[in-house]
Amino acid sequence: MANLLRASSDPLNHPLRAIILEALRDRPGQSFLGLRENVRISAARDRLGSGTLEWHLHVLENSGLVVSIRAGRFRRYFPAGGPWANDLATYALVCAPQASGLARILSGNSGFTIEDLQRTLSEGERRDAAWLRYQLLKLVRQGLVEVQRRGRCNVYVGLPRLALALRSLGYFPGEESLPLKPHPMTVGFADGPPRPVLPPPGAASHFPSSSTVLEVSGP
Repeated sequence: MANLLRASSDPLNHPLRAIILEALRDRPGQSFLGLRENVRISAARDRLGSGTLEWHLHVLENSGLVVSIRAGRFRRYFPAGGPWANDLATYALVCAPQASGLARILSGNSGFTIEDLQRTLSEGERRDAAWLRYQLLKLVRQGLVEVQRRGRCNVYVGLPRLALALRSLGYFPGEESLPLKPHPMTVGFADGPPRPVLPPPGAASHFPSSSTVLEVSGP
C-alpha cells in the first residue's frame, strides 16, 4: 500500500512510466500488446513482462495521465487530455486496423461503393462484400461515415469528423488536431491487431485518392 501511495503521488518517478507516456503521445490508441512491444524497444529491453506493463499503466491511469477503453477484443490506451477525451469509442475504432484502412480511403473522397473499395484495396487485402459491409457499419454507427443512395448503388461517404479523428491520431501529420463532439449513436466497436499503422516521421501529408492502393490490416 505504501508503494502504491508513493507511486501515485509521483507517477513519473519511474523511467519506464515516462517511456510509456511518451509512446502513447507519439501513437495514441495503442493496444496493450502493441504498447508492450513499442515500450520494450524504446527501453532497450530484451523482454518486458505483461505484469510489469500492467502495473505501470495502472499507476498512470490512477494518476489521471492515461485513459483507456475496452473496444472489441482490445483495450486501447490514450494520453489524457487529447481531442479524444470526450469520445474515446470513436478514436478506439479508428485505431483498429480493419476500420482505419477503410477510414483513410473514405476520408476526403466523394464516396465509394463496395465494389470500388474491393478494387482499391491491395490484392492481398481484398475482402468479400459481407466483411466490408460489417466494417463500414461500425463506421456508420459511430457517425464517421454515411450511406448515400445513388441510383441503384449504396455509396459510403466519409464525414468531416472522420478526417478530424484521423488527423488527431497522426494519419495526416502537420495539420491541426481538433476535438470531436460525441455522436449520439456512439457505440464501442473496435477490434483488430495491436496498433494503428501510422506514416513514418516526415512523411508527406495527403488524403488518399480513389486510385490509392492501401492495405487495411497490419500490425
